Amino acid sequence: MTAGTSYVAALGRLLIAAIFIVSGVGKVLAPAMTQGYIAAAGLPSPLAAYLIAIAVEVGGGTLLILGFHTKLATVSFFERRLHGGRLAAGCCFWPGHLEHRCSP
Repeated sequence: MTAGTSYVAALGRLLIAAIFIVSGVGKVLAPAMTQGYIAAAGLPSPLAAYLIAIAVEVGGGTLLILGFHTKLATVSFFERRLHGGRLAAGCCFWPGHLEHRCSP
């Protein structure tokens, strides 16, 4: 990798990480609202989901900026966004919830 492309990669990591860090800090600043939204989505443990979301967004964003385990951080972001988006749309994936409003 040349010096120019390494700067571009670092800038890209910084910009992507900024999205997640800002989102995570927003969750930290409004815990009741965030946990209420998670509970309204029907998750069984809003507090656990809240803490996981903060750890993934703030921790993963920080790791991405530092360039430490960037592939792991990227995969965790992808998983978080994939499952978080489907749950927010009203899909249920755990036993006891037979209601599936999302297409497979």
